[in-house]
Amino acid sequence: MSNPRPSPSILDHFSALSDPRQRWRVLYPLPEILLLVLCATLSGMEDFVEIRLWGEQRLDFLRRLLPYDRGLPAHDTLNDVINGLDPELFKTCFVNWVEALREPAPDAVAVPQRS
Repeated sequence: MSNPRPSPSILDHFSALSDPRQRWRVLYPLPEILLLVLCATLSGMEDFVEIRLWGEQRLDFLRRLLPYDRGLPAHDTLNDVINGLDPELFKTCFVNWVEALREPAPDAVAVPQRS
């Protein structure tokens, strides 16, 4: 029996996204911004102010996954970076990630018998 392959991390699914910022101006790495935004959004945060506040309260959790050496970006930075991403590619990455969370379809389908 073979071991199942480990599933890709959430950030692996978004690795196709390119950082829209000029490299020399990047203080907060794109994976850190994506992780913050995705986790906070999944937790019910609805705007970048709420996302930033959520991150402040859970920075220890986030640092278990990525370094966040410079802390968290301002809500305006979050807005600018996320809005600078290719929306169609982001959608594709998101859909692929959600699909990977689903159980594979069974090989057989049970059909109840009529009595």
